[in-house]
Amino acid sequence: MAQHPIKYLVSACTVVLMVVMLGTSFHNPSGVVSSNQGNSGKTIAATSLGPQMKEDHPLEQARKNIQVLKGVPESQLFPTMNFMCSALGVNCAHCHVATGNEFEWDKDDKSAKKTARQMIQMVFDINEKNFKGRTEVTCYTCHRGQADPISVVQLPVPKTTPEEEETEHAIDTTITVDSVLNRYVTALGGKSAIEKCSTRVLKGSVIMADGPGMPLEIYEKAPDKYVETVTRPNQGTSSQGFDGTTGWAPGRKGYRQITGADLDQLKLDADFYRDIKFKELYANLRFRGKEKVGNRETYLLVATAGHDKFERFYFDIQSGLLVRTLLLTQIKLGRIPQQTDYEDYQVVDGIDIPMTVHHSSIDARNESTYKFTEVRHNVAVGDEKFMMPSESH
Repeated sequence: MAQHPIKYLVSACTVVLMVVMLGTSFHNPSGVVSSNQGNSGKTIAATSLGPQMKEDHPLEQARKNIQVLKGVPESQLFPTMNFMCSALGVNCAHCHVATGNEFEWDKDDKSAKKTARQMIQMVFDINEKNFKGRTEVTCYTCHRGQADPISVVQLPVPKTTPEEEETEHAIDTTITVDSVLNRYVTALGGKSAIEKCSTRVLKGSVIMADGPGMPLEIYEKAPDKYVETVTRPNQGTSSQGFDGTTGWAPGRKGYRQITGADLDQLKLDADFYRDIKFKELYANLRFRGKEKVGNRETYLLVATAGHDKFERFYFDIQSGLLVRTLLLTQIKLGRIPQQTDYEDYQVVDGIDIPMTVHHSSIDARNESTYKFTEVRHNVAVGDEKFMMPSESH
């Protein structure tokens, strides 16, 4: 949920709902395992709004046989494992022992696990000794999705012209944060059109990477209320929302409250008028030049989005519309990306709204696409719609 006409499409909560309901895996740095894991080699499911622990203990207090990840919060264990899986292009079975349908995480039988420990310590040492502890070097720096990193330059080497070398990193000083944002608001339909809306209802479907489309409904209400519901085949509905104060999601037993940094992110995402409040919500918003998104030239704005979270916003130079957001969450081994792409903008009640939204994570199996077929504004929606359900499921 980010940005007024599209804020419901960008947030971590949207993807987390899919994870909880569909049992698919998702990598996010502040989450906890949330799906069954056998020896099929799937990466472990971790959700950004996953079940919150009352106390986020250091790993060595919460898990057995922790040697090099001491001091890392337990909530970062599975995101860290997923990060390494993606960086090396492997799965859990590469390092861990599986017996039947269960992994025995604390066993050290495989040499790959011992090598992994050495490599993790090497990464920590490089960053500590050369970058003042900042995470500049990660597993992905060398591996690039391969178990064995490439050490020889690949031929032929791409050629760069002198003109490209001179202009590659140039920043147009005539473009500012204000000019990009003002053009964006205008492209959406203007501030007055946005402020005329106080509720929004969207209906359509969500399509997971490996499954059929499922009915999807989203309700929003100013200033900061949100709820979305997905209907699974033969399993009924499941919802997730924010009532302006409390964030909630499906849990192992009934529904649970969202807490901590995840709630802070949800509050930011749930702002109904976020499109016209960028500078208010992001005090450190900066213009970083031009970048390509597919075949489009875009203006890139960057900002810090709370503790250990960073956002990048890509605005199409021709249309002025937002075409991509990238949320980066810092863990000790690197930054985990969540990307959202916006397509097929259509005017509804004077406001441009993306009717197709694609979510990507570091595991392609977690990709999802939202396709909307109906959008209505200023529909009467009671506050009770956004309250956390009391029943179990």
